[in-house]
Amino acid sequence: GNAKMRCPFALLQLLVALLHVQTVPSTHLVERTRRLQDDAGYNGSCTWTDCTKWELLSTSVVFRPTVTPMGVSSPQSLILPLDQVDELSSVECGPSCSADADALSRLTVKIGLMNESEATDFATDFCSVSFIVCIRLPDGVEGYLLLLWGDHRGGQVNTWAAALRKRGKRVPFPAETYELKAVLGLWITSVPLEGQLTEEIGNLTSLRLLTLRKVSMGGSLPASLGRLTSLVALEIQGSKRTGPGLSGPLPPWRLNSLEVLSIVEARWLEGSLDQIANLARLKHLTLILPGLRLPSSPHLGPNLTTLVLQRVDLNGQIPEWIGGMANLETLDLSYNDLSGPMPPSLMNLTKLRHLSLSRNRLKGSLPDGFGSTWPHLEELELQRNQLSGHLPTELSKTTNIRHIRLSYQRINEGFHGPLPPEWGSLTKLEYLDVSRNNLNGTIPEQWGNFLQLRELYLEWNKLSGTLDALGLPPQLKKLHLSHNKFNGPVPDGLAECAELKELVADNNNLGALPSSLDKWTNLTKLSLSNNNMTGTLPSLSPIKRLRMVDLSCNRIEGFTGNGFLPETLEDINFDTNALAIIPASWHYLPAAKKLRLSNNSFTASTWPEWFETAKGYCANDRISTLSEAKEWLSAKDPPDWPV
Repeated sequence: GNAKMRCPFALLQLLVALLHVQTVPSTHLVERTRRLQDDAGYNGSCTWTDCTKWELLSTSVVFRPTVTPMGVSSPQSLILPLDQVDELSSVECGPSCSADADALSRLTVKIGLMNESEATDFATDFCSVSFIVCIRLPDGVEGYLLLLWGDHRGGQVNTWAAALRKRGKRVPFPAETYELKAVLGLWITSVPLEGQLTEEIGNLTSLRLLTLRKVSMGGSLPASLGRLTSLVALEIQGSKRTGPGLSGPLPPWRLNSLEVLSIVEARWLEGSLDQIANLARLKHLTLILPGLRLPSSPHLGPNLTTLVLQRVDLNGQIPEWIGGMANLETLDLSYNDLSGPMPPSLMNLTKLRHLSLSRNRLKGSLPDGFGSTWPHLEELELQRNQLSGHLPTELSKTTNIRHIRLSYQRINEGFHGPLPPEWGSLTKLEYLDVSRNNLNGTIPEQWGNFLQLRELYLEWNKLSGTLDALGLPPQLKKLHLSHNKFNGPVPDGLAECAELKELVADNNNLGALPSSLDKWTNLTKLSLSNNNMTGTLPSLSPIKRLRMVDLSCNRIEGFTGNGFLPETLEDINFDTNALAIIPASWHYLPAAKKLRLSNNSFTASTWPEWFETAKGYCANDRISTLSEAKEWLSAKDPPDWPV
């Protein structure tokens, strides 16, 4: 358009930028029960009095229940299954717990942990307060877990820790902790504690679980940790926000009971992990970005079910010894520098449930029969490598799979050929991403069997045909199809997907939208630029949560329903269409930040007065402060604007 057409948009964007105030609901007080019911550990079969504590614990690999929403856990992967752990009151816990009451009271007073209400509860039944869980383990041992959790899985658990962080305060690690005799677990997560662990930590011989995640403590790990011979799980996680954290050499422990070892973001720890070869009972090993040296041949024990080695500078080909770990259920070697072909020996891991080799430099075709020996596989992640060849048809035998990511292989041309019709047998599939490859052909009609699908990503391929074969299950949330050759109308069935949040299908040849969009009440992003949409489109006003719409580069002439747009819209792009008028309803778009309407069919007679620019504005461009913006807005008509 001409200058008269462009300048109003610049004015609108500037006024919005200066005056727009967005209200963001607080995420600090997240309701714990609702949030954690979505986590994989919780199966809704809580038998405790306090189900909130059950739900929090069930998300831990240590307390994973026998049955989860993902199915029955394998016996070899279980540590202390929560459904075999009894909840106790202070009376039931008896002398084992009451002996620590005085030290716990002094500990909580020192760090200001309890409010007045919890202090009253603590005096009568300290097992009832939110940060203590009294339990009886499957072997009959009684005691309690001390949970100092600032947050967990993205939501706040303890307001005390949040208040400390907000004030920028830290509290010293309480020495009273070392007096505890019956503590079975010390679990500290996202709490601003300072100081360091002393050799007195070796006095806590009752400990089965020691977890230090995202704390502000420094110093080295005490050698006395080696005295914790009952320790089942040791988890250490650093934090980029809280500084270096634990550092120094790793002591030569011989923790023969250890079943879980997790060291994450602890780049300031030094030394070698040769000692992991001595951990015969180890089941879960997670090392992410440690500063520790890995042994060239770990000789990991036969009980290992989880092996996660991320960002540990693994290079060369995937080691052949991994194929000999018969009990392995989770293998994650992502974010390394692995190269070469995928070894056929991985097919020997017949118990695999989760395989992630993403963000490496693996090359070539996948081995013959890839997937045929993994009947339990639930998750496959191979994205961002240099793989090629056809998508593996034998993956159709992994009928329990829920999650597949094979995207971003285009450095080496990527996967090519058609989408496998055989994958239609994967009826439990919830997430599928094969974007940014060189796939061609149409969507197989067998893919209509994906009735559990929540997210589908097919963009940046050479796919063609209509979208009719898609099953379009009601719970579909994200559909990304951009940069293909799809044609025909957007299926009417898609309008029935009430959970849909994102529809992105730019650069295709798609035609009309469904006639009614009333059920798209959860949609936040609608992007269909560079398609073949013509004439009048259905009203977008029913899409009450829409924040971004891009229908540019079509031939749209208008919308039904007087052109009303949702008040939630922030980013609006109708560039390069056939719009002749701006609906009066667009006068009120309170959330708008960007509005693009260039290259349409507007004329001087159809341009609304309320959208005109003051004479001389384009030359002066005077608005630069909030006060100037308010002065402009207080004027009634363009002749009164300050020019």
